[in-house]
Amino acid sequence: MANRSKKAVLSARIDPFLKAGLELAATTQNEKIVALLEYGIQGVLSTTVVDDPFGDNPDDKTSFILLMEKIWSEDEVVYKLRVGGLGFKYAELETVDVATLVSNDDYFKGEFKLFGDLKVNRSKVNYMPDNISIDLELVREEWSTLNEYVKFIQRNKSLDVNYHSFKTMIKNNKSN
Repeated sequence: MANRSKKAVLSARIDPFLKAGLELAATTQNEKIVALLEYGIQGVLSTTVVDDPFGDNPDDKTSFILLMEKIWSEDEVVYKLRVGGLGFKYAELETVDVATLVSNDDYFKGEFKLFGDLKVNRSKVNYMPDNISIDLELVREEWSTLNEYVKFIQRNKSLDVNYHSFKTMIKNNKSN
């Protein structure tokens, strides 16, 4: 898995009117277009309100940027597992399934506390156990296999194959 860089590339098609306006705003504000885009995205994330999974009450809300500040990690695996832990309201099925598998399978237990450094008041968090400890290196080593397994299960819903049997199938297939 490649390291995540400090900047991400974003490609988007926008209305020519908006593009011209962005270029004009950059010129008049003596800013680079990318800086204006970042300010705009931060503004949208700051004003977009979502359910707060860390709130005291189910009706609590938070801005999306505050939620991101709580769960963000430079480590892609840690971030994806945290997002998956938030459930279907915040993550796609595959991400939730991988996070559930890693959190519930004793095979992945270890010393790394997945939510140990969250920027939240732990006494307020009641949906996400504080005691999820994983072997982060093992999860990293098997990250692509975990994702392949979840995709396999989604495509073959009628089959009852656990993760360890899937790994054996893959290993046997490669040796043939």
